[in-house]
Amino acid sequence: MNSVWVAEQWKQPTTYAARWAGMYSPSFNFRLNFARGTTCNCDEKSLLEPFRSPFWLEQKRWFVACHKQKWRHDNYLSIYTVPHFRPHSVQFPPSDYPPLSTAPAEIEQRIFYTSNIDHLFCDVVRLNLLSVHCFTKVNSLTIVGSVLPSFDNLKFIVDFDRVQNLDISGIDFLSANEFHNLVAHAGCLRHLTIKEFDPLLILPRHIYSLTIYRAVQSASINLFCHLLSHVEHLAMTVESKEIMIQLIDRLEHLETFSCSFSYKLPNLDDVSVKWLQQNTRRLKTNNFTCRVGVERIYLSIGDNW
Repeated sequence: MNSVWVAEQWKQPTTYAARWAGMYSPSFNFRLNFARGTTCNCDEKSLLEPFRSPFWLEQKRWFVACHKQKWRHDNYLSIYTVPHFRPHSVQFPPSDYPPLSTAPAEIEQRIFYTSNIDHLFCDVVRLNLLSVHCFTKVNSLTIVGSVLPSFDNLKFIVDFDRVQNLDISGIDFLSANEFHNLVAHAGCLRHLTIKEFDPLLILPRHIYSLTIYRAVQSASINLFCHLLSHVEHLAMTVESKEIMIQLIDRLEHLETFSCSFSYKLPNLDDVSVKWLQQNTRRLKTNNFTCRVGVERIYLSIGDNW
């Protein structure tokens, strides 16, 4: 047994877990989740004390972290081994990150900042660059705030060479210059999420997957198809079936299309595989699959799906 999950309320959970360690070799991983509403008067430092013995830190080099959080009227507490159970989703800037752990400073840096992070949520309003450690292996990044910070500031937080998914739909004012400077330094970026279509935001060819929240106006469709002709995966809102048909026919590289409809559009009862074949040029001759929901249509085009 290499890992243990425990979700019980014990009187001395950390001492109990520390005793378990002697039974497992060469590795021992656990996560203790206290039940909601559990009363714990010990601080994090005291809870980690059983794991600071020479057996844990010197002989086995097993490191443990503790996360204690109060939400409304309940306390939430987790004690877990790192890096095995380290957080993979991080909100930044954090009030409680990195969590208190028994790892020495140089190992703590490697565990919590230079290991893979699945998703980093960055609130630029609360950003303090004086206390920043750089996350070097972020897969998905969400940035929210009034304006998009300059790349010169963001590079102190995230290594953009590793970012594959970027969500900037939470930026109130998006400067085209700052946007282009940022994506130019993000060579691995593949998917972009934005609030609305802006012809000033030119997508480089390596960004071939796009999500747009607000509906694109019919008057902008020609420019949209021209600027985004290379897009392979698209999720967006449209105002009519006619616009949907234009996008399917004119975006020649489109492989997946998640199309939602604005409140103005009547129901989609008449949309079917046969209807799509009859009303689109591209789907007459290409294999595709279609799933019609209440307010959304999912299309996969070609033989790769």
